[in-house]
Amino acid sequence: MNMHAIHHRHTHHLERVVLMVGVLVAMMLCAGSAYGQAQANGTGNVEVHDQLNLNEISPIDFGQIDRPTTGSNTFELYWILNGRGWGTTTLTTSGGGDATHLGNEQHGRYMIRGPRRQVVQVTASIAPFNVPGIIVERTFVNGRSDTQIEQLDGTGYRRLRVGGVITVTSSAALGAHTTDVYVTANFP
Repeated sequence: MNMHAIHHRHTHHLERVVLMVGVLVAMMLCAGSAYGQAQANGTGNVEVHDQLNLNEISPIDFGQIDRPTTGSNTFELYWILNGRGWGTTTLTTSGGGDATHLGNEQHGRYMIRGPRRQVVQVTASIAPFNVPGIIVERTFVNGRSDTQIEQLDGTGYRRLRVGGVITVTSSAALGAHTTDVYVTANFP
């Protein structure tokens, strides 16, 4: 047998081995891509709302108070809802002092506007009066808490009533005094 025939036979045999390996690799790659891959389709969401608007209609007013000659009195101003859907402003006085409440109290009134039937979280706080003898104890919004979960009505509105508790001492500065009231509405 000549060398050319032996070389040709090995080359031909080697070519067949390479071809078979190539076919096996191709089959494995095809099988891997067909059976080793999964795909799913899903969805993405976004919800776009109108911005919330919040406006003061009228300020909170604890009314006119004759300060106590001794000790202190606490004045609690809150709004309560009655069974007919209407509410009333209520002011109670407590403490060991002899202060007299002369009237003219009103809860602060605010209006929220936003997406219809949207649930919102509302918080309120009354800043300290910057005079001696008048102490802010608590703040209320739509009841007797400083935080409420409220739902806007079918037109996208909700009324808020803000009240609170102040203590007036015998050292309270005379005169008309104001402070800041902070009301915030957010999507929960």
